[in-house]
Amino acid sequence: MNHGIPPIVGFVSRLLGPDEREAVLGDLTEAGESGWRALSDVLGLVARREAAQWTSWQPWLAALGLALPASFLLMGLSVSVSAALLHAASLTSTDLAPFFCRLALLSGGAWAGGVALASLSRRTLWTSAFFTVLPCSLCLVTFRTEGLSGFSLFLFLPVLILGVRHGLRAARIEFRRWAAFSAALTLVTLTPALRGMWAPEWLLLWPGWYLAATAARAEKTL
Repeated sequence: MNHGIPPIVGFVSRLLGPDEREAVLGDLTEAGESGWRALSDVLGLVARREAAQWTSWQPWLAALGLALPASFLLMGLSVSVSAALLHAASLTSTDLAPFFCRLALLSGGAWAGGVALASLSRRTLWTSAFFTVLPCSLCLVTFRTEGLSGFSLFLFLPVLILGVRHGLRAARIEFRRWAAFSAALTLVTLTPALRGMWAPEWLLLWPGWYLAATAARAEKTL
């Protein structure tokens, strides 16, 4: 059905939904359009669809309220945990509690952040990914810590990616599970072992509570 459509047009059309993509390519084929005219039509439709996504508050919150600030906070925790692992042989018993608390906050914050990103910006996830990678790239250029590789900044990324993947695949968000998860992570944050924690790191808690609140509202409508 799409015979004659240039490969670049087919590639750009992947930014559309599957059903709409097939319909658009089919219409272009029937109209006999190809080359720059077909590419212009598809790009215009993609631009309109993307612009429509940004009329709601969720993509803005995901990109500027979660992806951007969380990247800096999670990188700070990643370096802290990496430094502790580097000097694991010299850790004392009093150092273990802060280490495991920071590790829990790092992994829990990255997981909840990933699931929340998928929930908030399913159709604009590429923008959230950009605002996650941008701080990482900037910090990697200027990172200078003795004994640590620049990749220690990215300790959170595998968990964050797994969280996004889970959020995209999950059929529904369960209130009890996320309420328990968020309560446990909040208790970890309140432990005396993290008294020296940088105050903005509390922002890592809101994605989990947001997911719990979203699940509670969804269950009330059932």
